[in-house]
Amino acid sequence: AIAAAHRRFGTTAIAPTVITDAPEVLRAALEAAAQPIAGSLGAHVEGPFIDVRRKGAHPAQHIRVMTEADADALIAARVRVVTVAPASVSLALIGKLAAAGVIVSLGHAEATEVEARACFDAGVRSVTHLFNAMSPLGSREPGVVGAALDDERVFAGFIADGLHVEATAGRLAYRLKGASRLALISDAMPPAAGGADEYELGGRSVRREGLGLRLDDGTLAGAVIVMHDAVRFAVEAWGAPLGDALQMATSTP
Repeated sequence: AIAAAHRRFGTTAIAPTVITDAPEVLRAALEAAAQPIAGSLGAHVEGPFIDVRRKGAHPAQHIRVMTEADADALIAARVRVVTVAPASVSLALIGKLAAAGVIVSLGHAEATEVEARACFDAGVRSVTHLFNAMSPLGSREPGVVGAALDDERVFAGFIADGLHVEATAGRLAYRLKGASRLALISDAMPPAAGGADEYELGGRSVRREGLGLRLDDGTLAGAVIVMHDAVRFAVEAWGAPLGDALQMATSTP
């Protein structure tokens, strides 16, 4: 997949994402991630160590609690980023992963502000696709969103397509986190690179609807944008200076 991306786009660096799947699929992905590949920054393991209450398009039957052996396997495979939820990972394992150089990110997480801040204190330094699949900002319970927006240690990945997050909410996140802490991401799936508008993800059918990709039940399962679309959106919808938008697409992530 990395070689194909290089041929198609001339990309100099790419970080493939492995989502929640059967244990044998994760093992195979980690074996592949452990191999040095030119142009690969390392894999992002997004699940299965997430919260079933915020699963999004991830298959619920494969979501599980992280064990010590799982953490050791992630470290041995030199995984670059792992997305976790407090419901499925202990603070001790967060600390172990962070100490080994793995970037630990909160995502697909139902958690209180107190729980999120405990994870930040343990070593979490980012959140995966801010606002999406996480406990929202409320007036009496700030949730993961409020904790992330308020903590200067924390970076936030952001799907800048106007569909996953409405423009005003994104503009507020940009003002609070700034270009040095908000990282634009595409959440791109095959149709964004010219692939079929209907395909299978984890055994479930996904179809394109405008800029979004949805399961049969309407659940968002990805986006049909690439990075320059996200840059354009930040400039046009948020009023971000081009320099800030480029920073959020390059040096910040």
